[in-house]
Amino acid sequence: MFRRILRSKTIQNRTRWILAIVMVPPFAFFFHLWTGNRATSGPGGSAGVLFGHQVPWETFQEEYGWLRRNASAQLGTIPQGLETYFRRQAWDRLMLKEEARRRVTVSDEELAQDLREQPTFQQDGRFAPALYFRFVQSLGLTPQAFEARLRDDLRVEKLLERIQSDVTLTEEDVKTAYAKERRRLRASLIPISSSAFESTVKQTLTEQALRDFYTAHPEAVRRSAKRTIEYLGRSLSELLQDQPPVTDEERRAYYEEHQDDFTRDDGTLKPLDEARLAVEQGAKGAQVQTRLTNLALDLEEDRERGLRFVEIALSRGLRATRIGPIERSASAPTVAGDGPTAAMLAGAFDVPLGMMTQAFNTPVGVFLLMPVEEVPAQVAPFEEVRNAITTLLTQERAREAAKARAQALREQCLAKRQSGLTAAEIYLVLGVKPLRPAPFTRRGPVEGLTEAAKVAEALAGVPPGTFSEVLETPDGFAVAFVEERLPFDEAQWTADRETFRQTLLETTRQERLAQWLESLRAKARLKSFLDSS
Repeated sequence: MFRRILRSKTIQNRTRWILAIVMVPPFAFFFHLWTGNRATSGPGGSAGVLFGHQVPWETFQEEYGWLRRNASAQLGTIPQGLETYFRRQAWDRLMLKEEARRRVTVSDEELAQDLREQPTFQQDGRFAPALYFRFVQSLGLTPQAFEARLRDDLRVEKLLERIQSDVTLTEEDVKTAYAKERRRLRASLIPISSSAFESTVKQTLTEQALRDFYTAHPEAVRRSAKRTIEYLGRSLSELLQDQPPVTDEERRAYYEEHQDDFTRDDGTLKPLDEARLAVEQGAKGAQVQTRLTNLALDLEEDRERGLRFVEIALSRGLRATRIGPIERSASAPTVAGDGPTAAMLAGAFDVPLGMMTQAFNTPVGVFLLMPVEEVPAQVAPFEEVRNAITTLLTQERAREAAKARAQALREQCLAKRQSGLTAAEIYLVLGVKPLRPAPFTRRGPVEGLTEAAKVAEALAGVPPGTFSEVLETPDGFAVAFVEERLPFDEAQWTADRETFRQTLLETTRQERLAQWLESLRAKARLKSFLDSS
């Protein structure tokens, strides 16, 4: 039942402020444990202390359960080990609600307006009380309890918007930030590739060195666990094949409800006969998607009722298929060209053996999976992975040799520089041919180097006329000499100004929100009884 409810746009919109917390730049959680005398935890007791007040166990569990149900509806199977994450998010919800109640008001008129505008509660473009009350009843809430939750969410939304709306940027702020990002750098680099050392290194490897590496790095040669999985369900293509032809009534209804899809560029509507093929395809696709959604709901309800896998298959007329053993990362197998996706199969590795996943509902198919057997992960015998061990150890030692070479080269460059030689003279004396990329910004790319964002960022802080530290690159290391800094392109600044302003404003607002949340957590002085109960 909850999957049907939580899939609605109403609930997704009403919980969007949760995502605002998750999507801000990373910040530390203030999640302290209570070590002194405390109230009894558990049902009828307290879950912790927030803003100096006891939080009833039932209040916390309501928030915790709501988060899990929402995540389950959106993601399907929830990976194990996320209890701490959901607890922290539940505490954040309670903290934000409490702060919003103190600082923000939502009038009855605002609440009523928000309810009237929710598509889930509308019929023929108007608010339908019957839909509203049926929806609230499905949640197991009274209208008063639902509206209280909705009022809290509206308060939090207004509070977060207020915090972020305080951020303003001057023209100077924007241009300064643009100059920092787009100021160009001219530099020369001496790349040292680790692959150049592999042939020599490989010749020095001994039998004992290989066995020592094998013993010290079991994870490098560990075979992943494999599972045999049973699944049942239907795919989009299967349903399209057995979907009955669209009737004239269904065709007409779809045409009238989706006229925007059949409007010409000049704004005129194509006649039904002209758009007949597209209408039939759209109507058939919509009907199949409805069947998929209903199947997902049916499978989930069967699972929640405690039916066994085989009972679900028989009652729904579905054929159970067994695949495996396969690894978690294996590509999705197919049955007549269709089957569960790799993401669905990964979900079958997140539940215990003999336990079903939740019903996966995607536009391409609906499937319910259950792992039935497992081959545990194990370290492969040395002789079977000897070649792999040789490759890994060769790459490791070649990289070490490349780094040592880069460090020695840098020391030579610094010594020559102190004696008064220019960078060009140093390169000539040392017999090296530097890489001379076109000027680049702190975000890269750097011509001639792949995935060089970290190199560009590191060089942004090196003063002109000096050699850098040894820089790590995807295929080895490098030493760079920063020649000069070039101003940003004024013409490009003119073209980028507004787009850059909006991007910077959003980034700054998110940073402001993150800082405010950190200070609020400190103010809340959370003491959780959960981890010690």
